[in-house]
Amino acid sequence: MNVAELVGRIVASQGAGYAFGVVGSGNFVVTRTLVERGAGFVAARRLIWHGEPVPAEQRARAALAAGEAAGEDALYLFRGQLYLLRWDEGRLGEVVRVLGSTPLERPLDRAFACHAYAVTGRAREARALLVGLAARGFADVPWDGRWLTAMALVADAVRRVGPSDIAEEACELLAPWRDQVVATPTTCLGSVAHYVGVLAAALGRRQQADDAFAQASEVHERMSAPVWAARTRRAWRRTDQPGDVATRP
Repeated sequence: MNVAELVGRIVASQGAGYAFGVVGSGNFVVTRTLVERGAGFVAARRLIWHGEPVPAEQRARAALAAGEAAGEDALYLFRGQLYLLRWDEGRLGEVVRVLGSTPLERPLDRAFACHAYAVTGRAREARALLVGLAARGFADVPWDGRWLTAMALVADAVRRVGPSDIAEEACELLAPWRDQVVATPTTCLGSVAHYVGVLAAALGRRQQADDAFAQASEVHERMSAPVWAARTRRAWRRTDQPGDVATRP
């Protein structure tokens, strides 16, 4: 028995009823051990990246109910999963309609809002948030487990609305992480290489973009992530369409 399995057994013995999607090599053992001892497994994150929106939303709502019953801040985590579902479904307009009354207290909140504005064609609002996030070399974006998520959202927004100086800075920051996947315990935004690719393409760095997209495509195929594989293919095709970073579709 290793440490992770022992932790799983102890947590199960204390009455844990649910195991949520987790990241990290040891955490998979903890989750398996909990499930073996009767805990329900809520796998919304994996269903989202597999492109199964209906069961994913059902699982996400089940996780929300379980988290709230346990007194946790589950709503904040649920909103991240719901955002990715609405993006996949082409329904981010619903998100934008409530942004005006939503406090954007955390940098990650502002990254999600910036991305929603960019995807729905609200370039002015997206750029305003981008400039704030990028201030002092993205110094206000915490260097924590959600840093890659915030920077991935920034990268996709910058690809859509510019400006090129922010695209260049974001590309330099993300490039060392291109072998990683943008994942938290509740969300997954695909391969970091995908975002390096879209930024490199927007900056006219064709070889860097091609290399990054090829890497991202391989990662997404291994993950069985059809939504992300399709996004990478579309972004790769756009490298053949010349245009300024601020005007590309």
